[in-house]
Amino acid sequence: MKRIARPAPGFARRMRVGQAAPAALPAHVTGAVNLVLSAALWLAIISALLYSQGRAFRDAYLITYGVDAELLPWDRGALAYWGMVVGTQGFLKSVLVPTVAIAMCFLLSWLATEWLLTRRGGRSQSRSSAGTIRPIPLVVLGCFGVTAAMLVVGFVLLGFQWIQFGAQSRGVDDAKREIREIESCAGRIFQSPGYRPVHVERITTGGREVYDGFIATCTDKRCALYDPLQRRTQVVPLDQLVRFDTVKPEQVYWREFRTPNIESSSSTDRGDR
Repeated sequence: MKRIARPAPGFARRMRVGQAAPAALPAHVTGAVNLVLSAALWLAIISALLYSQGRAFRDAYLITYGVDAELLPWDRGALAYWGMVVGTQGFLKSVLVPTVAIAMCFLLSWLATEWLLTRRGGRSQSRSSAGTIRPIPLVVLGCFGVTAAMLVVGFVLLGFQWIQFGAQSRGVDDAKREIREIESCAGRIFQSPGYRPVHVERITTGGREVYDGFIATCTDKRCALYDPLQRRTQVVPLDQLVRFDTVKPEQVYWREFRTPNIESSSSTDRGDR
């Protein structure tokens, strides 16, 4: 019987290591994966912030109109849009501008201090005295680092909370401004396309229901109409509709403009029957 020669121990060990070691990914592939993961994380955080800002604006806006916000839920696209508008304005107003102002103040103070030290000759003395300062212990440095990190996180959360408060204030202010202009019958109502007066008629088991007002907001199931004559907001279901027409503001403000329309529609219905 022939004896089979065994491989050398060093060669066998290298073969086992080569078979067990996984194939390493190239550096550019690893960098691309990390970049995609980081982008996905930041995109999720920004989307959540935009959603929260848009919802704060929506809730404050509808509550000011006197409507329960849950009755007229906006879709995620509308919430993200208003969150972007309000959040961007709030960030520029509440975070970016104060931060730049504080940084400029610190920079000017540092430049002024350097100029004074150079002029008085105190810079060389400060340098010579700086060499005799004892090193700060590592524990103290760690405490300062943790405190600084907590302060940074607190300021960031406070900034986002301030932006949230700004979104709510923006919603209240927009709703109050619109209600005030609608009730005062301002000239802007007759010129701006942002105000949409409508005439709505529904057929229900109790008879015909007629609504006239300015659209505050609409979903696929309901609309909130503000009636300046009754000074209240009505939530109108969008089922069993007969008419949903955009009309002139006069038809909403004065009843004599809308009564003939209602009578003519009623007579037409009776003639059809």
